[in-house]
Formats: sequence, structure tokens, C-alpha cells
Amino acid sequence: NRTAEQGGKLYKIHKSIRQVEDNEEVLPQKYELSTIGEVYDISAPVMSKNERLGTVYIGFSQESINKVVKEAGKEIVEATFIVLIFGIIVSLFLVNYIVKPIKLLVNGVLQIGKGKFDIYIRTKLKNELGELTNAFNEMAKSLKEKEMLKTAFSSYLSEDLLKEALKD
Repeated sequence: NRTAEQGGKLYKIHKSIRQVEDNEEVLPQKYELSTIGEVYDISAPVMSKNERLGTVYIGFSQESINKVVKEAGKEIVEATFIVLIFGIIVSLFLVNYIVKPIKLLVNGVLQIGKGKFDIYIRTKLKNELGELTNAFNEMAKSLKEKEMLKTAFSSYLSEDLLKEALKD
């Protein structure tokens, strides 16, 4: 018997489909149909209490498989694009988080190089950059105090005594 029932209707099983044997669990097969091309068929016996009730056939055309693969490919490209955009945004945030304090420190060093010791860089960072910024602020404060002492005592002390007093 080369017919099967689907939704109460009988249809013919393709001539190249081999019947699944009782000792087989699943039988994958491939055949050609003139209307839709290659078809991949999976058949398996339907069993109840060691009694075979029938066989289940599931067939997929190559065209339907190609369509699903193409749609999955589009979804993968879209997901990759979204992840890439997200990665760029996160990277920009991290670069700004790291580069901004460094730029502030560079600007502070340039100001100190010009003799402007009234500089303080605010930081909320608790990492190495925060420690470096705090050390820079302490250095600027110390240099400002030395400059103030130098200015205040320059008229009362000789240059050599003033340099000696400011060493520590």
C-alpha cells in the first residue's frame, strides 16, 4: 500500500520513498518532485505498546529550506549590525571615560609649566586615573604654596637662603 492519510484524505507516497522498517526509529530520505524540486522526507513509525499503528512522514522542499536559511541569514546580519552599533556606543563611552581625565591632566601640566599654580582638577574616579589626578592636585597645591612663600620672603631673604628654605 503506497498511500497515506493526511487530514482524512489519502495521498500517494512518492515511489522513491522506502517504507520505514519496524527495527528503524527514523528514516531520512531525499527525492525529486517535478513541481517543487528536491524534497527531504523523514519518516518514523508510530508505535503504541510495541504495536505499530502507522508511519509518520514529514517532508521539506529544498526551496522551503533555502527560504528559512535566507531569512535566518538576514536576521543574523541584523543582529550583528545591532551588536556592532551597541559596541561602538559602549566603546565611545569608555574612551570618553578614560580620555577626558587624561586630557584634563595634560592641560593641567601645561598650565603648571606656564607658572599657573591655581589649578585643581575635579575627579570622581576611584581608579588609577583618580589617584593620578589627586596626586596632581596635591603637587599643584604644593607648588602654589612654595610660590607664595617665595614671593612673600623674597624681599626679606637672600636668594640662596630662600632656595634652601624652599627645598623641603
